[in-house]
Amino acid sequence: MESLETLRQQHTRIIEVFDEVAELLDATRLPAEAEQACTLLERLEIQLAEHLRLEDDFLYPALEMRSQKVVRETATRFAEELGGLRLAFAGYRERWPTADSIRLEPDAFVEQTRTVAEALRERIAKEDSRLFPLLEEHRFTTDDLSLWIDDWNRICLLAADTRGGPVGMTAEQAREVGEHLYRYADLLAEQTDEQSNG
Repeated sequence: MESLETLRQQHTRIIEVFDEVAELLDATRLPAEAEQACTLLERLEIQLAEHLRLEDDFLYPALEMRSQKVVRETATRFAEELGGLRLAFAGYRERWPTADSIRLEPDAFVEQTRTVAEALRERIAKEDSRLFPLLEEHRFTTDDLSLWIDDWNRICLLAADTRGGPVGMTAEQAREVGEHLYRYADLLAEQTDEQSNG
């Protein structure tokens, strides 16, 4: 189960890597340390991709269906304000894919890295100081979130197993995917009922 404590720990690890990158943000030193900077960015990219997938694809959608109005509204506002980070970081990595790209334009790299770091730190600070305490106050549990993640991963695996095949899914696989989708439908119905009764 992906708990709030797990998400907090991921925040800590992501900030630690960004702190290491920040130590290299000197345009006069970067040409000599571009390889190290690129290695750190690769580590950060892996950590951030998994973290944002959990939050943007699962946590925020789940919160926006909670019965508590304050939780729904806070999650929606945070998703709107902070949800562009994944796309921004993807563009940033596309701009700086190699050590050579960093060496060629160290000043631009420093400026863009600081911009991305500021956006990331803002998101993490808001989630740690406002969103997660709110969820704990309202006794949010991540059992349903964990179930959605497990089901979605299973569906993706089944799709990957059959992708490119001449006949698609077998009957057994289709039934299994159908069962998972019915579970989603049940969860959505339960959340709708909670909202109606709340």
